[in-house]
This record gives sequence, structure tokens and C-alpha cells, in this order.
Amino acid sequence: MDTTIKKWALATALCFLSTFSHAQKYSVGTNSLGYANLLTINAEFGLAVARNWSLSLGGKYNPFIFNANSEGGQFQNKQMTLSAGARYWPFYVYSGFFYGAKVQMSTFNQGGIISDETTEGDALGIGLLFGYSLLINKWLNLEFGAGFWGGGEKYTVYACPRCGRIVSKGKKAFIAPNDAMLNLVFTF
Repeated sequence: MDTTIKKWALATALCFLSTFSHAQKYSVGTNSLGYANLLTINAEFGLAVARNWSLSLGGKYNPFIFNANSEGGQFQNKQMTLSAGARYWPFYVYSGFFYGAKVQMSTFNQGGIISDETTEGDALGIGLLFGYSLLINKWLNLEFGAGFWGGGEKYTVYACPRCGRIVSKGKKAFIAPNDAMLNLVFTF
């Protein structure tokens, strides 16, 4: 009787572990549209935790300043953004449609593109996204999607990118588009 209990316990543990280990898949991806945003470097790392759920950690970084003309004009969309989120996949993780939510924080300095005014600050908020993952082969996916985020930001507006003259500063709530995705994702 004692060996029967041990066998059932071992069989149950093996079934549980094999199901759990099968659900653990990893992904590494980058958004090609991010590079079109003034060469913003980006990456996202994912972990499948169940058949329909995955967790992710992402980051965006843009340190670049561009000179607009010979008179010293410049423009930039500098940022350092970190996010952590979860996705629900109705069919199976890393395939088909997905719905996601994330927490995101960003430090930014952007301006000189449309007008001379430049805004810098920090933002913290939550985001929602929706998309579709197209399987290209066993290890490669192409994701399409869009999303937005909202929260609060602390900001300072300057008259121009170089002058340092403060036009306004403060704190405000915001809702803004955040994710326009054309991701190339490697899964393993």
C-alpha cells in the first residue's frame, strides 16, 4: 500500500512538472517601428507561464540628438522607458490574437520637431494593447498591434532645445498612443 501511494504521488508530480515545463517558453523581440521613431532602440523579453498567459519585460532607449540645420537647430525624442506586463492569448501563447496590459515608466526629452519647444520629464502609468502574432516558422513570429497608455507625468517645457528658458512646468494626467507594433519575435 505504501508503494502504491508513492507511485501515485510520483505520477502526479511528473504530470504536473511536465505540464508546467511544457508551458515555459521564452521570447525575445524588437519593434521595427521603434527604429523609425528617430532610431529608438527597443527590446522585449517574454515568458509563457501557462497555455494562454505570458509575462513580459520591455525597454526603449533613445539617446540621439539630430541637427536640423547649420544655424544650430536640433530635434530629439530622447527616452528611457521600462515596462512589465502580461498578455492573454485566447488560442495558445505566442500564436494568434492577444490582449495585454502593462505598467510603464518613462523619462523623456522631446522637441524641436514641429516647434522649437522642448518638453522633458517623467511619466508613470498603465497601458492596454491588442494584437496578432503570425507564426512564420517554429522559432520566428511577426506581431502586429496597437495600444495606448495613461497615467501621470511631471514635466518642464523649454522655449527651445538648447536655450534652457522655462516656459512652464507642472504635473498632469495623460492618455496617449503608446504601441504601434510590427515586432519581430524569436521564441524558444
